[in-house]
Amino acid sequence: MNHTVSSLWAAVSLARRDLLEFLRDRRTVAVTLLLPMITYPLVALSSSLGVRTGLQTTAEQQSATPLSLVLSGPESPRLATRLGMILLEAKENIPPGWPSDVFAEIESSDKAKQLLDSGKVDLWIDVPEGFTEQLTGFNTIDLTAHVSDEYPASTKTRAQLESLMQSFATQIREERMELAEVPRSFFNPIKLIFEGKDPAEVIADRRIIAPVLGAILVLLAVLTMTGSFYPAIDAIAGEKERGTIETLLIVPCRTQDIVFGKFLAIFGVTLATLAANVISILLTILVSLRYFPDGSAEYYLQNIWRGAFITLISFIGLSSVASAMSLAVTTASKSVKEAQNTLTPVILLISALAGISLLPGISINGFVPAVPFTGQIVVSQDALTPPPTEQQPITHDDQISSSWEMTTPIARLAPLLTTMLSSVGVTWVLLRGTAAMLTDEDILFRGPDAASGFARPAPRLVPGVIHGGLALAVGLAGLWYVQGISPANIVLAIPVQQVAVIAPLAMLLWWQRVNIQKTFSLSWPGTGSPWSSYLGGLSALLGGVLTGGGLFILGAAVLLQLTSIEMSPAMKQLSEKILSLMLDQPWWLAWILIAILPACLEELLFRGWVLSAFCGEKPNTQRMAFAVFAQAICFALFHLLPERMPQTFLLGLALGTIVLLTKSIYPAILCHVTNNSMPLLLLFMTGIKDKESLPSSATTDAMNLSLPPLAIVAAGGVVVLGTVLLIFSQRLRVKCSLRGFAAILLVSVFCQTNDSIRHLRAQEPATNETVDPLRVAVFPIKGLAEYQGDSPRGYSIDLWKELSKRIGESTQYVQIPSIEKLFNATQNGDIDVLLGPLAVTEQREKLVDFTHPVVHSGLQIAVPRDHDGRLVTALTHLISWELVTILASVIGTMILTGHLLWLFERRHNAESFPAPYPRGVWEAVWWSVSTIITGGCENKVISTVTGRFIAVTWMIGGIVLVALLTSTLTTTMTVDQVTGTVRSPRDLFGKTVACQEGVVVIDAVKEYGGSPVLYPNIETMMTAVSSDECDALVSESHTLMLALHTSKPNDLRLIPGIFNSFDFALALPQGSTLREPLNNAILQMRETGILDDLKDRWFGEYH
Repeated sequence: MNHTVSSLWAAVSLARRDLLEFLRDRRTVAVTLLLPMITYPLVALSSSLGVRTGLQTTAEQQSATPLSLVLSGPESPRLATRLGMILLEAKENIPPGWPSDVFAEIESSDKAKQLLDSGKVDLWIDVPEGFTEQLTGFNTIDLTAHVSDEYPASTKTRAQLESLMQSFATQIREERMELAEVPRSFFNPIKLIFEGKDPAEVIADRRIIAPVLGAILVLLAVLTMTGSFYPAIDAIAGEKERGTIETLLIVPCRTQDIVFGKFLAIFGVTLATLAANVISILLTILVSLRYFPDGSAEYYLQNIWRGAFITLISFIGLSSVASAMSLAVTTASKSVKEAQNTLTPVILLISALAGISLLPGISINGFVPAVPFTGQIVVSQDALTPPPTEQQPITHDDQISSSWEMTTPIARLAPLLTTMLSSVGVTWVLLRGTAAMLTDEDILFRGPDAASGFARPAPRLVPGVIHGGLALAVGLAGLWYVQGISPANIVLAIPVQQVAVIAPLAMLLWWQRVNIQKTFSLSWPGTGSPWSSYLGGLSALLGGVLTGGGLFILGAAVLLQLTSIEMSPAMKQLSEKILSLMLDQPWWLAWILIAILPACLEELLFRGWVLSAFCGEKPNTQRMAFAVFAQAICFALFHLLPERMPQTFLLGLALGTIVLLTKSIYPAILCHVTNNSMPLLLLFMTGIKDKESLPSSATTDAMNLSLPPLAIVAAGGVVVLGTVLLIFSQRLRVKCSLRGFAAILLVSVFCQTNDSIRHLRAQEPATNETVDPLRVAVFPIKGLAEYQGDSPRGYSIDLWKELSKRIGESTQYVQIPSIEKLFNATQNGDIDVLLGPLAVTEQREKLVDFTHPVVHSGLQIAVPRDHDGRLVTALTHLISWELVTILASVIGTMILTGHLLWLFERRHNAESFPAPYPRGVWEAVWWSVSTIITGGCENKVISTVTGRFIAVTWMIGGIVLVALLTSTLTTTMTVDQVTGTVRSPRDLFGKTVACQEGVVVIDAVKEYGGSPVLYPNIETMMTAVSSDECDALVSESHTLMLALHTSKPNDLRLIPGIFNSFDFALALPQGSTLREPLNNAILQMRETGILDDLKDRWFGEYH
């Protein structure tokens, strides 16, 4: 207890000492406290002006414009009169979508065409003869609006004419109802009336305030981070430069106490910076209230106190992470200048993490609150954002934003608790790492690795922590960038990627003169006498092999159990490439590329260089545990795909533990090789030798398999046995019965192999030969039934295979190219089953007999990806002349300020700004960059009056430029989110919609006011929408999901929600005797879940 109190007292004493030193620097205190007071008013003013300008631009684009028409034909005066009466009745209350005014001329056809071609009118309507008489009838009148080829009418002009003509059509419909003595209420059974106070003219919009709050919170996070820079630089780097670090280290307290005391001091200054920022924000909000629209201030501020409390708690955690990160980064620096240079890229990284919260689709769902800097901003933004003003249809993008109304108070606090626990955990890890660095003399005093010029550093036993992190950072960057240039052929792509990962290690290994054997653990795993060493080494190697094979089976079982959705396209593409490599190439080449090459090179990097760097020369138990955990995380991140990360993380933990346990890398290499070899071994056990013998649904079946329980138990036993062998190899218990171990191993492998073979054989479909096979008609549709050579494949084919097996019939597939011919063949008795499956409608029921429904579906809409305003579109919209101009202004002003400073300071202050032009200007420009990013440059002093005037001007001007940049980003994202898109079937009105010939989609599109454009298949439909020939695509939901999921490249995305639901079934000739057996089989498949499994296997979920 006394030790704890004394440790805490020592840390508090050190913190108090550092805080007093900080308060003596008045310039730093002034920058810390006064900078927020200047920044937020400028941001608020520029952001409000930018958003207002953007919304005004959007309103102008959506405002009504005049429409100029020319009418021709004998009955054109009648149409002009009717349109004039409609406009007169509307008077000043112009309906939405109408033109502001209509100018109509009546001319002959030739004259009308001349006016259209010259661009004097927007559209030419040739009124057909008998137009008035047909209006009184009950038929649909075709009215054509001609568009000029040289001056085509805009989309807005066409939409306004369509809206006007729709109102005209409504009027004609009512007149026809009166003639038929049908009351108008027949088509309007319900009329909704609102009672109460009318809404204000300006409705507060949640979509506006959210991105504005996000931009302010991002700025708050960055300024809070910069508040920790000055005390962090002085904490350790300043002590080194002043020569007091040695005195500090001999203080009678633990290293952890010194680090904790330094952290408390930095944390206190960071909290002061946060407080100054929060006060400035609140005062800015109070000032800005007068500029809010009438009636919207109460709406915007209804969550202000609850949101401010959550924001304060979240940002206290952010301040903790920022303080610990700044302390950790500056501890590795030798001087104040080096610390400041090191913190410059850190602020860029923090800005990137904070900016992620502004991207569309980022929400408090999942593990986002646990991400440092991103999580705190997202949680605060959600707490401060007011709820929606009206109940709207919940879409995929809006589920999280509206979830606050449907969650319990505990669930609402879950994101806050997550981000706080994450902040505490990250802070603890950073402080532990700082304590480890503070005890490392190489890092603290830069002894052995200090070098001058191009001289290599002095020899050392193992690499330092910085060298280990450098190999990881450069290797990960190389792996990421090589993705774009690596060959498409996987035989060449694997070596190229491995070279990109291992090349930084090769360069570091050449530069850093380390002990190769110690660094890479290149030693025999056995110890003791020669005989004991030999048996112990064999035991360790065998244990590594068994552990690798068992871990693969266990990892695959866990992955299959936990995975509830289909593989991502990237993972599926990788699986297909690896499967193709194993089937198309010789087994030895596939084994080298899949198992041996990656295992050897990755072990040298992660379990060799990185693990030894993180452990150090004299590691203790805690540092070894931290090293194993850290290298496992890095090993998982290097695999890039989220689906692979959990399994590779566990494998990394096992491999790191094996190396530290056996003090040899060889068992880990064999473990890794065995783990990577398991797919080849399993493929060999199935007997599949080429693509022809591969089942057509092998790729889609991957996520629907389940391993037999006996195989999982055997794999667990193999892992336990391998672990025992690894432990016994070090304790020299080699006199144990290795025969017993071998017997257990053989029994486990035999059980696993035998059970796997029986499980695979059980999945092979039985073939029943019949004399007269059923003639099954197939209409080729992507995903449902498509031909590859002479045999069809798809959802419908797999469905029929299961049905035919249950009713005991063989099959003869008959390919029919169109829906009409399908029904004709069914009515004529030329086929026995019309596979489809087809949508069940009243008209079709009159022609054929349908079975029980096999799947319930409906129609769904697909639009181009850029219509949804997601990440790519948001980033694309950010690239504008305004943004480029601001960036150019910032860079140009930096250079100009640097030249002016050098010009006035070079004669009086040569130490900070040398007289030679290149070096002097570079130092001055560096001062400008550091000032705008970190708020100052610690190691440079401006002495002249003119220089100080220039410096003050640049500081204030830099704040203005940053505010303008922030407002530009905010305006772009805000306007992009406010602008409407196609998000429901009602938005199809006036749009050209791609539809497939002969299906039920056409009537549905017409019902919603869309203009259907017919295409023969879904591929041509997708091409039409991608090339902007059509605005959207409507098709059956499951077929559309599969088509989007498998198309390359995929330029479309689904609009969430299904409309016009219907059932799918198989069609039979009327009176067919197959109906009852097929209905029974369908009911059996539904009850056992096979129908759902087939649907999930082929279509899954696509968003």
